[in-house]
Amino acid sequence: MLIVAMRHAGVVNARSCLDFLKRSKKMAELSNTEAWKLLLADNPELVACLIKRIPSWARNTGGKQTVPSVLASKIASLHGSPKNDIHSFDSPLGLTIWAGMPDEVTTLALTCIAEHFNVPHTVVVRSSLLHVMLSLGARWDEAGEVGGAGPTI
Repeated sequence: MLIVAMRHAGVVNARSCLDFLKRSKKMAELSNTEAWKLLLADNPELVACLIKRIPSWARNTGGKQTVPSVLASKIASLHGSPKNDIHSFDSPLGLTIWAGMPDEVTTLALTCIAEHFNVPHTVVVRSSLLHVMLSLGARWDEAGEVGGAGPTI
């Protein structure tokens, strides 16, 4: 049901997913950083997930900011980065998070957020696709097709 609502609201990738979460909490008029500060203040479990999975985010406070403020700033940077357009949103999978794209921290943060807000999601590990391609290539090589074009995936 949530997937349908998100699709009808125009969610197509990780950035629009984060925007949907912000708007669904009636925070559309706030900056991304301010909205995520409030969302994190109301969701200590999400803060705990982010700190557990990405401890470096909590260590970078420098004593000047609270941990939730730093986390809000980090999430806001994910929210604004066009690099996160690679993580698509569609039916029936929901949010498809590509592991390691553009980095592992992004993967971990998006996963925490999706889990906390019950957004259906799948994490795709690129090495599994590479493994399939290599396995197919090995069979082609064994058949005497070394250097051939190989299968199209």
